[in-house]
Amino acid sequence: DSITSFGSNIFARESVSSETITLEADRFGSAVRYYLSLFEIIRSRPFPPGYESGHPLLVAVLRKPLQDLLDAMDQVLVVMTNPEEGVARHGGLIISLVIKFDIESEAQRFQRWIDSVVVEEYEAGDNYTHCSQPKKSTDWFWGILGGIALYDIFFDKD
Repeated sequence: DSITSFGSNIFARESVSSETITLEADRFGSAVRYYLSLFEIIRSRPFPPGYESGHPLLVAVLRKPLQDLLDAMDQVLVVMTNPEEGVARHGGLIISLVIKFDIESEAQRFQRWIDSVVVEEYEAGDNYTHCSQPKKSTDWFWGILGGIALYDIFFDKD
């Protein structure tokens, strides 16, 4: 929401007051800082022993939107501070108002890892136990995402 608001209230208008710019920049910065704090929490906490190989895959899922945002902000910065470089890099003085956050390939790699862990646990364990219980390997992943979503819905008022 803050990215959309920033684009529509700053870039999509001919004239913008400094107060509006400051307000939108603050909202945008707060949203980015919030996401960065979640990213840092997940990045800094190791996975349980035996599951360490999944950690960089999850970090990649969360890192990709940050990289996409950084690339978009770099485009804005280059156009505003060095127009000649902006033309050379982007073919003109262009600021894209659309940022596409695409984590498809990163999410697929992480899902393949989860699936491989489920298969390994099934093959290593008692078939009766595994057949009679739900697969627990993905529970923690969906728990993390659910916790982030609940926090976003109920506590994050940005």
